[in-house]
Amino acid sequence: MPIGPVEVLVLTFPEGDGLRAIAGELETLVDGGKIAVIDAIVVTRDAEGVISARDIEQDEVPGFERFAPDPRDLLSDSDAEIVGEALEPGSVALVLAVEHRWAFRLYEVLREQGGEVALHVQIDHEDAVAALVD
Repeated sequence: MPIGPVEVLVLTFPEGDGLRAIAGELETLVDGGKIAVIDAIVVTRDAEGVISARDIEQDEVPGFERFAPDPRDLLSDSDAEIVGEALEPGSVALVLAVEHRWAFRLYEVLREQGGEVALHVQIDHEDAVAALVD
């Protein structure tokens, strides 16, 4: 099965309505063919420090009703545990495995030419802004 590059993102934010807002933006990206959500889990660490995790396809997560990630579960319980331990109390993490569909054809041509992605580095947003503004 052909697939574009896959990346795992951990998005953290305070407890509240953040999930619904983020789901709306993800929906725009999915509908536009830019990404596919392969798997997603929501990890919460409440004010008392209790950690819980839910899989968006097994639990109804507000704002994610339209998403139907791949049932093969790329993200594991141990991923949720690692993220949960790193969260501050009163925080939520949305852990996403996304396929970058916008890059599918580029990667396909690269493979056809016998090439491979030798390095993939993501630059922190603040660092990129600082470098480009100076």
